[in-house]
Amino acid sequence: ELNANDVPTACTTICAPIVQLTNTCDVDPGARENDDEKNGEDNGAEPDEAVESQCVCSNKSFDVASIAALCASCIQQNGKGRTDDEGMTELMGCVDMDNIMSACKFSSMSYAPSATALVAQVTVSATKPAFTAATATTTTG
Repeated sequence: ELNANDVPTACTTICAPIVQLTNTCDVDPGARENDDEKNGEDNGAEPDEAVESQCVCSNKSFDVASIAALCASCIQQNGKGRTDDEGMTELMGCVDMDNIMSACKFSSMSYAPSATALVAQVTVSATKPAFTAATATTTTG
């Protein structure tokens, strides 16, 4: 999930559709990150990540592959660093976009400010997946 507050100001326009799409596709907002932080661990892929990736990667309401690639490139060019718990500096939004690009197998592109014209007519249309963390760990019957 790409959060708006992780997107550099210069990338707000080009990344807006990806922020909107990933937030719509996020089936358990904040809970996974909070659980990992609380436990002091990150166990890698969670069951909901596959559902979220499918929602993002298969979306046809706009050219997700191109806009995601341009957003990732813009963040790399304009990103602001933050220091994580281990003292490592990362570009805010870069990890999220790298995960999206990798999960969807999107090809990279080079961002130029003129590319923002590509999102002028974009309307993001997506339905939040019907998945909850509870359905991954419990069954009813």
